[in-house]
Amino acid sequence: MSSSSTANNTSSAPQVSSSDEGTTTSMVQRISQTLIKPTSLVVVSIAALGAAYFVYKSLRKTKTSSITGDEYSDTSSDEESDESEEMEMRDFTLEELHKHSSTSHKQFVSVMGKVYDVTGSGFYGPNEAYSIYAGHEIGKALALNDVSSQHLDQFDVSDLTTQQMEHLTSMIEHFEMKYICVGTLNEWAQH
Repeated sequence: MSSSSTANNTSSAPQVSSSDEGTTTSMVQRISQTLIKPTSLVVVSIAALGAAYFVYKSLRKTKTSSITGDEYSDTSSDEESDESEEMEMRDFTLEELHKHSSTSHKQFVSVMGKVYDVTGSGFYGPNEAYSIYAGHEIGKALALNDVSSQHLDQFDVSDLTTQQMEHLTSMIEHFEMKYICVGTLNEWAQH
């Protein structure tokens, strides 16, 4: 089929004489190029955006600060993340928990007897905002919004107000959503 007959079959445009056929072919080519270029551009753009999104999600793991709600990039490697996800739940003594301080390879905190892996969070490592919490029971300190050593490793929360207990409850929920629980603290069960 010639390009002029194609144009006649696919549109209601007026018929073109054979002398105008070169002009019509040229016009059809220009229209095709105009239509193809934006379409190709859109398809390529969508594919590029999809690929960029996939790479972004693959490389960046976002978590939230347990205290402030601020986002941060997970600085732990995928190997470390997989290791902690596969870690079996176990019981910890307070002495064992203390070995997981801000300077150790893995940082753990206990909140009301549940031990969480906070490694790579950007908050519990050396010289980070909550480094003092790493390796300790921090339930009472969280309830009181205290970032000092005064309320670390304290198991008696009976003196907390209703408002402080509500805050602690919300912090527990936050830890459960954001961090992997790796075990329980033996001393908590004794109180």
